[in-house]
Amino acid sequence: SNLPSFRSVILPRCLDSIRLLSLDWDPLIVGPKIWYRKDAYEIIQTMSSLQEIRFFLKTLDMEADDAKAVNLKAHLMDISTRVRLCEVIVPSHLVQMFRGLFSGTEVRVVDEGEIG
Repeated sequence: SNLPSFRSVILPRCLDSIRLLSLDWDPLIVGPKIWYRKDAYEIIQTMSSLQEIRFFLKTLDMEADDAKAVNLKAHLMDISTRVRLCEVIVPSHLVQMFRGLFSGTEVRVVDEGEIG
């Protein structure tokens, strides 16, 4: 038997009442592409009351100008246009690269060392 999707076991009205969402976001990296759970991404896109979202990225290995970074930026920019605050919390060694990647955008990059 198949496991039910997350969307089918959580009532839509419950998802639609969420205003703040924090996620440990460990996308699967295959070659130059970053793959996401499509159902999770689609759910985030439909959460009508979502105002703030924080992604805790811990295990990424990329350069600012490679295809993985471009792919990640596109996904996060898409989400950031729907919310008041979009933060990406990254390890200290990735802060400079991510701040460059998201310079001039609505996505705020935070050093995980700055969080209590």
